[in-house]
Amino acid sequence: MSFRHPGYLPLEPAQEVSTSGEILRAAAMRFPDKTGLICGARAWSFAEWDALANRFAHAVREAAADDGPVAIMAGNCAEYAIAHFGAARSGRYSVNLPTRCGADELVHAVNLARPALVVFDDKARELIEACWAEFNRKPARLAIEPRPGETPFWTFLQGASTAPPDIEIDPDAPGSVIFTGGTTGRPKAVLATQHARAISAMAAVEDFRIAPDTIAGYSVPLTHTAGLFSWFQPAVLAGCTGVMIPKWDPEAFMALAEEHAISMIFAVPSQLAILLDHPGFAPQRLRSLKR
Repeated sequence: MSFRHPGYLPLEPAQEVSTSGEILRAAAMRFPDKTGLICGARAWSFAEWDALANRFAHAVREAAADDGPVAIMAGNCAEYAIAHFGAARSGRYSVNLPTRCGADELVHAVNLARPALVVFDDKARELIEACWAEFNRKPARLAIEPRPGETPFWTFLQGASTAPPDIEIDPDAPGSVIFTGGTTGRPKAVLATQHARAISAMAAVEDFRIAPDTIAGYSVPLTHTAGLFSWFQPAVLAGCTGVMIPKWDPEAFMALAEEHAISMIFAVPSQLAILLDHPGFAPQRLRSLKR
């Protein structure tokens, strides 16, 4: 019995994946020279992005003293995208720490997950430093915007191999942790396997009908399951050029949409309300946006 609907978009053979790390690799195999990721003035082809993810995976395996997971606490940026797929190839799982949490919630999350290292940006630094003494195990710190004495994210990658790590990734092993939000209690760690997230990416490509010529705007925080798994991973698997939107700002979004001809975004009603209510809202600036 077929459950395919009339708008179903069948997957290409190369898009049949079983781990998160294979999602980026599939795009790099199909479209190596195509721009895969844009972040501000920086851009990388899928092949370049794939090589950086391999570098991160090798660097993690060489530098981290234990087998703890890789934590990421940052806004939407290229470094997040590299660390996400690199962690998936390193044999460790990723922990996506919420950026809009309080000190008590961050201490709870870090002590629960016990990461071996944490990738963080400027916005997260102050909270991490405030909570540092209360972390039961202190993770190594990789700073996206480094200050004196901190290990820079890009320095961490230098010298690491660009080849895929020679390890077998178990699709049914832990793949990622997302923390719940919007509840009255402490955030709860939701652990999913790489296989589960690969399946959700394939399903989204089919059901959202994400074609490779889509210009994807990554407009939902990657620390959220909707941003990371309902939209970011599927768009990468489809081979879309993706534009990082660091935070939801109507003027910044309209400028990026005009500059890069963004054609599809994932947005919640509150984001759209903020956009429509903005005094500078100009529909003609979003003429490229189809969905």
